[in-house]
Amino acid sequence: MLPPVLLRDHGITIKNKIIRAEVGGKEINLLSRGEKEGREVMIVGEAKLRLDERRESKKPDVFDELEEKVQAVLAEFGPAEIVKVLITHYATRKFLDLAREKGIIVVQRFEW
Repeated sequence: MLPPVLLRDHGITIKNKIIRAEVGGKEINLLSRGEKEGREVMIVGEAKLRLDERRESKKPDVFDELEEKVQAVLAEFGPAEIVKVLITHYATRKFLDLAREKGIIVVQRFEW
């Protein structure tokens, strides 16, 4: 399950149930409030079957799509520190490096 992985690997405690919601016309696959190092954060995430660098060449790419969802959440809920999360069954090493550079947490299914 995701909450123990976020706590163990990233120090993020989930404060309420992770839900799927429509916000600002966007389907948000993962939405919750949490706490990291004493600060309140909002978790905004997307679930994809496979993540690889080939997705980067497609438009809109997964990073752009996630950013659009973050902007919808900020517009709806106001200013907040956002933790971006992608959940997948498989991600290539190159994709993981790209996500890390962008400050996005990627959780692969085998990690929980």
